[in-house]
Amino acid sequence: MKIINKKSEKSLIDQFIYNLKKDYLRKKKQNKRFSFVLTGGESPRKLYRKLSEINIDWNNMDLFWGDERYVSHLSKNSNYKLAV
Repeated sequence: MKIINKKSEKSLIDQFIYNLKKDYLRKKKQNKRFSFVLTGGESPRKLYRKLSEINIDWNNMDLFWGDERYVSHLSKNSNYKLAV
């Protein structure tokens, strides 16, 4: 686990994406799949928007939703909607 401490939300997101791409490429080079957990709530909304803009092979990545509650993917409170 890496703890990232930045002074602004933008620099935190940029650093996170940089680390994610670096770790993803390392796994790809090793012919291993990359796993990533998507959390819910308002906090990751800007991060997910930025992730949708990066050039990465999402087909080689396992995405999971992490949440302490069950909400239907049709609900307005669904984490699923953040990722699609």
